[in-house]
Amino acid sequence: MKIHRILWVIIVTGTGLAIATCPGLTQTGNQSDITGPNMSDITGPDLEDFGFDEEFYEEFDEEFDEEFDEEFDEEFDYFDDEIDRGEYESQLEQLEIDISLEFIEEYQAIEFSDYLGVDLFGEIPSLEEIAKTLYDLWQTTGQKSAFIYVTSRDRSLDIVTVFPDESLSQSLVSSRVKHPEILTNIFTQDRQKQFTQKAIVPDVDRQKLLADVTKFRLQILSPQYRNSQQYLPLSKKLYQLLIAPIEDRLKAENIQNLVFSMDSGLRYLPLAVLHDGEQFLIEKYGVSLVPSFGLTDITYVDIRDRPVLAMGSAKFEGLPALPGVPLEVTNILEIPWMGESFINEQFTLDNFKQQAASQNFGVIHLATHAEFKPGRLENSYIQFFEDKLNLVQFRQLAQELGWTSVENPPIELLVLSACRTALGEEQAELGFAGLAVLSGVKSVLGSLWYVSDAATLGLMSEFYHHLRKTPIKVQALRESQLALLQGKVEVKNGLLYLSTGETLALPPELAQFEGMNFSHPYYWSAFTLIGNWN
Repeated sequence: MKIHRILWVIIVTGTGLAIATCPGLTQTGNQSDITGPNMSDITGPDLEDFGFDEEFYEEFDEEFDEEFDEEFDEEFDYFDDEIDRGEYESQLEQLEIDISLEFIEEYQAIEFSDYLGVDLFGEIPSLEEIAKTLYDLWQTTGQKSAFIYVTSRDRSLDIVTVFPDESLSQSLVSSRVKHPEILTNIFTQDRQKQFTQKAIVPDVDRQKLLADVTKFRLQILSPQYRNSQQYLPLSKKLYQLLIAPIEDRLKAENIQNLVFSMDSGLRYLPLAVLHDGEQFLIEKYGVSLVPSFGLTDITYVDIRDRPVLAMGSAKFEGLPALPGVPLEVTNILEIPWMGESFINEQFTLDNFKQQAASQNFGVIHLATHAEFKPGRLENSYIQFFEDKLNLVQFRQLAQELGWTSVENPPIELLVLSACRTALGEEQAELGFAGLAVLSGVKSVLGSLWYVSDAATLGLMSEFYHHLRKTPIKVQALRESQLALLQGKVEVKNGLLYLSTGETLALPPELAQFEGMNFSHPYYWSAFTLIGNWN
């Protein structure tokens, strides 16, 4: 692994803060062989624990000049095992925009690596690389996306947005690390302002903001508010904090998709429900979430060319039934998609392993319970017909199946249509938002909370239909959510009516939804796309 002076890590030292360069921990495409230092191995108090032996210094000396080598020796006299949040925020405030983004990327990599227990590799993406990549994706897909970093500091909210930039040549971008002095004069702060915007919202207390986010989600979830707009005041308030400061620029740039890299505590916010007083955010933009840019494989592949493995169960021992699952699973292949489907007793862990190993599926659809809980990674799980697969076991299974290997085509999309994330728990957030990193898949579509079977059946049917017409995941999700929001998905006379004109005969267990549409955010805003949004 190369070592770059542009990678920043906060280490608490005996006398205060040391800011220093460390090995790059992120990966620019997570279908890796999972190489590189484990974060748990490089936060101990001894230099040997960092692997800073003679070989390290030989590599270091080859990479950098003597002056920087001396600075490094002076800073790293002692290491503790914690990253200080307060010092992180303090330093972030002082950094120029390009270095601050690399700083955030590194911090995110440490957070996810530490909790997920995965070794990450690669280089932190530079500001110019992000802007250039967004432009390249725009040219490939016809979809123009903005990448938005949201950091909640103790008394303010920082929003940094990166826009596609067509003028950045790949040669200049690739030379940034090798010859940083060359680009110093080319990419001035004024130049960077052409494809970035930093907005600092003052007087935003972090703890109060997180409390508002929790209350907002509860207002959407609570059954007593299911037929009301109780959520709307907080929806507007959060919109003014998170979107309004950048909205003029989003409009000027004709942005179609918003890709958020959210700070801890904010990752379970249902962004699609934010409201400007006239419209929900989802009515204007496709919305998705990523752990960070460097932890996301952003390459585009036409997903229609890849088969689907669809599995699930309607019944479980000790868990609520999911009566809509058989129809949900079989309907995917009738849309039509190539692939295989298995339900109930066929949804065993052994059969999943056998099927997943039998061919290169592009989409894995699991219609089953999944829980993301706080505490140890083993607390969170995906339920098969009889067995619970915790996330440590899931990571091992992904490695066994070759999902994390560069030698195999990556899984383009993993769908968990009935999962739930513990409310207000940052560790549960890390498990949910980090599932793509953990498993090596490019993107995950999951729900933040359990949604009714009928609504899930409607949204998933809409999603796969739109994905066949417009194979851009974030837009397929947007169209599906809009179909529910606009009342185009409803239950009448025992049938589920879809926006496509198709009808699905519902099982008797779902008769309770007779006469219902699913326009309330509870039914559609739980579904969140994480990772590759293309």
